[in-house]
Amino acid sequence: MELYFLTLEDVLEIHTDQINRYGGKRGLLNHKLLLSAIAQPSSMFNGKYLHKSSF
Repeated sequence: MELYFLTLEDVLEIHTDQINRYGGKRGLLNHKLLLSAIAQPSSMFNGKYLHKSSF
């Protein structure tokens, strides 16, 4: 099974969808923190993922 990691565009599209469905504030509090959170699951060291599962 090939892993798929969400991109910034994916996350922003999901966020927009959720705001449209359920309401809430539009916009982004901290762009750099979001990029960090998105990159974290795909972090690798020595060719191996740092996390054993997607959970």
